[in-house]
Amino acid sequence: MPLMKAQSMPEPLRVLFVCTGNICRSPMAEGIARSRIVALDPAGKAGLRVASAGIAALSGDPATFEGTLAMRRRGIDISAHRARQLDSAILQESDLVLTMERMQSSRVLAVKVPNRHYVYRLLNLGEIAGELLSAPRGQYSGSQDPDPSRALDCLAHEADEIDRRDGWRLRDFNYEVRDPVGMPFAEYEAVADGLTPAIDNILRVLLKNGM
Repeated sequence: MPLMKAQSMPEPLRVLFVCTGNICRSPMAEGIARSRIVALDPAGKAGLRVASAGIAALSGDPATFEGTLAMRRRGIDISAHRARQLDSAILQESDLVLTMERMQSSRVLAVKVPNRHYVYRLLNLGEIAGELLSAPRGQYSGSQDPDPSRALDCLAHEADEIDRRDGWRLRDFNYEVRDPVGMPFAEYEAVADGLTPAIDNILRVLLKNGM
């Protein structure tokens, strides 16, 4: 398909959050992301889209009561969420896949799909996004391009470089988002508190907000 340079609107960038059952961590992340997109891009000019799925989901299950409550306390409503089982069709509709655990990233990468998409743990990419945001304006290629997909390429390049040289700041387990199912409500609050800054950093980079 030829490029249509006359169009000012970039192609929508599609972000997929993945956990195990798609009933707490990933729907919470999706809800947080939707809320932050409204705040960062109120006119919807970037066309950024978010969704979620699980590698072992029971399709149709609602979000957990605790996860729904944790989001409600933050002004976010995920009560209408219904779990989806991850499959190749969902991955084909995704440009960036953000997982909660390394195991989930491996499962995503094992699903063969024809399109190109990025797969990272959420907290890893959130750390890199934070570094990009704190860097001098324009230091990174793609940081001034209005197309979110170019910003994603830049973000992914930086993450891959750090991965290649094993330059992550924290130990590997620190980038795993613990599954709060069956845990006290405080664990859901902790998950929400951990997800929020990482998601905010990533969205700010993709939407050029603060760069």
